[in-house]
Amino acid sequence: ANPIALYSGMWSSGIWLNTNVYWECNAACHYCYVRNARASQRKQFGSTRGDYDGATRFSQIITRAFSDKYNDHDPVQFALRHRMPVMLSNNSDPFPSIEACYGYTYQYLSAYADVGMPVLILTKFPGWDVLDKDRYLTLLSDIDRLWIEVTLTSLDEEMLAEWEPNAPSAKDRLEIIRTLTNAGIDVSINVVPFIPEVAFKG
Repeated sequence: ANPIALYSGMWSSGIWLNTNVYWECNAACHYCYVRNARASQRKQFGSTRGDYDGATRFSQIITRAFSDKYNDHDPVQFALRHRMPVMLSNNSDPFPSIEACYGYTYQYLSAYADVGMPVLILTKFPGWDVLDKDRYLTLLSDIDRLWIEVTLTSLDEEMLAEWEPNAPSAKDRLEIIRTLTNAGIDVSINVVPFIPEVAFKG
């Protein structure tokens, strides 16, 4: 697996690169197409690949893109070198509970901060309660061009508990949003999937 890849939706979104730090996350959302695909792959290959560490490969790609070995015919290196926007991520939440053990997302974001990459983070923050919040808030504040999309599919706590059993409650996510905005970080709410008259009643 490649920790940095061109994002297939770049032409409509303006996001050029996508970084999936982890193989999967612990939110356990029932509607997640990635979770369902991973289950099929586990059955087929007999492995979760949860021990995959792309941090070394990631470091090599970043180093090469900003060194005299830069190859402008490599589209990933080109996008990095010209600081095209990058997303974390479309196939896994960048802040799962295991981030507290491995810290790979912290490493990736630190590297992007060092080279001045614009970063979009898409997350439900399933591991936020076990992270060193002050440390992560300091890092997030150090990224010059950062915006965070917090996915919130409903304000109905019972529905969230059914749809996203291991993700933070709506109340907790709203509190996380408040914490981020108080730190001066740009935040938007991502309402996907959206089911009218179900996700947000009345």
